[in-house]
Amino acid sequence: MISGVTLGAEFWREHFAQQRDSGLSIGEFGRRRELSIHPFRSW
Repeated sequence: MISGVTLGAEFWREHFAQQRDSGLSIGEFGRRRELSIHPFRSW
């Protein structure tokens, strides 16, 4: 699972847009992409 701690703003901007466009919840999007939801929500 990608923790996102060392990943930058550009990474998260891209994933925010993808999550928004997917119509999935943050949790479901994170599970499908193997992203931790904690840093996803922090950013």
